[in-house]
Amino acid sequence: MNTLIEQQRAAFALNKVQEIINKQKNDENKNFKAYAQNLPALIQKNGLGQALALALSKSSKQSTQTWKALYDLLETWLCSSDKDRNMPYTGQKNLMQAITTSDIKTYLFAQAEAQALLLWVKKFARAQIPSED
Repeated sequence: MNTLIEQQRAAFALNKVQEIINKQKNDENKNFKAYAQNLPALIQKNGLGQALALALSKSSKQSTQTWKALYDLLETWLCSSDKDRNMPYTGQKNLMQAITTSDIKTYLFAQAEAQALLLWVKKFARAQIPSED
């Protein structure tokens, strides 16, 4: 059965958000929700490469792996070798290396795809991680 790319994004995001929530502690989940909320704006303002470089630098400086979880989520999606998806960095092992060696057309495709995926990640993070209201 063929599914639309939007359905594939939603299914992937739901699966990954649930995995992350189950692996992390409550405080880290709240951070994940906040970071997932902010990452699209960082990408829009600074570009995909710089936003992900920031995520990697923050993940190495903090005890939490929340930023790394977001980076890994995007790396898995954008570098997917699934034949049903036409991803910008298909078959690449390292997202940052792929970003820094790709042409502008591929980079912009990856940035747009990351933004589209993060819409679903934000929605599922908001829906599944309780607020402190």
